[in-house]
Order: sequence, then C-alpha cells, then structure tokens
Amino acid sequence: MNGTEMTGKEEMHHIVRQTPLFLGLKLVILELVFSGIYLLLRLPLHFFEFDIPFIDETFLFYAIIFTLFTLIEVVLILLPLLQWANEYYEITQYEIVHHKGVVSHSQQIYPLNNIEAIIIEQGLLGRMFHYGTITLRNPVLNKTIYLYLISHPEKYMEIIKNQIDSARHKKGTFIRR
Repeated sequence: MNGTEMTGKEEMHHIVRQTPLFLGLKLVILELVFSGIYLLLRLPLHFFEFDIPFIDETFLFYAIIFTLFTLIEVVLILLPLLQWANEYYEITQYEIVHHKGVVSHSQQIYPLNNIEAIIIEQGLLGRMFHYGTITLRNPVLNKTIYLYLISHPEKYMEIIKNQIDSARHKKGTFIRR
C-alpha cells in the first residue's frame, strides 16, 4: 500500500495511496446496492405465476439473470480496485508526483521548493482510523495540492516537511529525467 523505495543514489521515494478503508467501503456499498437491485427484480418474478410447464426453463431464466448481474458486478468492482491501485502520490527528494489513470496514465508534478504551507485535515473518524487529507499551498503555481484521504497523514506531513527543507537547502538546479 504505502511504502518507501531506495534508488541507486540513496534517494528516498515514498509511495502514498488513499486509505484502503474507503476502497472497502465503496465495495461494500456496491455489493449492497447490487443485492438490493437483484432482490427487487427477483421478488416480483417469484410472486407472479408463470405458465411455464417445465421448471428447467424457470431455472434457466433465473440463471441467466444471475449470471448477467454477476458479470456486471464484477466489472463494477474492478473499476474502483483499478482506480485505487493506479492513483498514488510519489514523494521524492525534490517533488511530489501525482500518478493516476487506468486506461490512460497522467502525472502532475509539483516541486517541493515552492511549497508555502502544509495543513492536515482530519475529522473524528480520520483520527480514529488514521487517515486524512494533506493540503499543500504552492504560491508560485498559484495552486493548492491535495493528498486526499491518505493513511497516516502525520507521518507523510513530516516526510514532506523534511523533503522541503532538503530541497530548499540543496545548491544547484534540479532537472527531472
């Protein structure tokens, strides 16, 4: 989920993702919605009399409905999983890179030496379950950057602060490869 990688130059890369708590919540809600829809469609069919002489045809009808719902549900479950797996923040020595995209991939790069303010936003549930949003203000780009609903925001705020201090005290110009 969240991790630290070392490159050959002893440069730290921190990978930060949205907390898995919300991924699980999305999947549970999706399952409840699909179960409710399936029941709402199945119950009226159960109460009405069909003039189908063979029970096998009724079974086949329900089997087809169940199979279609299952296929649709699998596709709709894969979407949030793939989105979660393919959206993350990479904190490096000089920048924060926001990676996202399932089909097409995009990156937004934010240099750390221009960050003016760092704020953590956590509600009661965020403090209980260790997630929150880090807000970074970059006046040079006139932009506010949000690391939205990440796990352990205090830890990553400290890492970002250290990387900002390090980036500001480095001599020379950083050129991204």
